[in-house]
Amino acid sequence: MKWFKLLKGKQESEPIHNESLEDNKISDENDYSKDQSKINLKAIELVEKGHTLRAQGSFNKEASLECFVQATEIDSNYALAWTFRGQVLYYLRRYDEALPCLLKSVDLVPTDPDAWLSKAETEEVLEMYDQAIHSFNKFLTLDLSFYEGWEIDDVKNKISKLEEKLNEIK
Repeated sequence: MKWFKLLKGKQESEPIHNESLEDNKISDENDYSKDQSKINLKAIELVEKGHTLRAQGSFNKEASLECFVQATEIDSNYALAWTFRGQVLYYLRRYDEALPCLLKSVDLVPTDPDAWLSKAETEEVLEMYDQAIHSFNKFLTLDLSFYEGWEIDDVKNKISKLEEKLNEIK
């Protein structure tokens, strides 16, 4: 996933927060609805820790999830923490729990393609096909400069398959 767009293009292996909060401020050009530069430092540290644990494999997913839960409890406006929380819940196949986290994330930062993509994939698994199509289409309208062409094509293919499923159901 390309969540690092929120972090000014940092690579996944880099620490999430190694500058001041002002350096992590999201620019106006991305039209973010909430100012993500005022995130609580403890919440940022927890997201860093959770991300590190998440990258270590399935053994640490629960520990990773706990970090993201704590981060969202400390700062309920931290969109990245909500996205990561939803993604880990998705990975753990706890889809009904993942969706509200991803809904919160897209509410906080409606121009974050990663949150929309995660939301769409969760809706697809939950067989919420209309919503998934809407979310995948929303994803395609956003800045996808951090995505590869094949990833975008994959989303377009998913939309076509979901539309076919809906036609079969009707």
